[in-house]
Amino acid sequence: MKYVAGFTVGNDLSFRRNIQRKELRSGDAFKFDWFRQKCFDGSCPIGPWMVPTNQVPNIQDLGMKLWVDNELMQDTTTGNMIFSVAEQVAELSHQLTLHPGDMIMTGTGAGVGLGRGRFLKTGNTVRCMIEGIGEFSYYIG
Repeated sequence: MKYVAGFTVGNDLSFRRNIQRKELRSGDAFKFDWFRQKCFDGSCPIGPWMVPTNQVPNIQDLGMKLWVDNELMQDTTTGNMIFSVAEQVAELSHQLTLHPGDMIMTGTGAGVGLGRGRFLKTGNTVRCMIEGIGEFSYYIG
């Protein structure tokens, strides 16, 4: 963890409509257009700042919450991650070269829209918070 500069809050959104590539059969691993699903304007809001690593006593013991239009949708802790931040950094560093400024999105807890069949829509306001790191809101326009 000595190479991790700090932590921030982020929300890695997915576009769930029109993501299947019609030219590929349903069992093909590339049936879904992962690029279009993840790369669109406003697809990964982050902020509001970065908290230096030495100011976070235990990254694996922080509350995480997400609200949509003031309704609590996710309420978990970083301790519920499948893999710890340290494990994720170690594994990624074996797969690719990490550079200063690279950002790693570590995943989320239960309560995502896909699992509920409830997706963000125009007019929603989303608020994301990680205890001791920060919080921010954004509008789905």
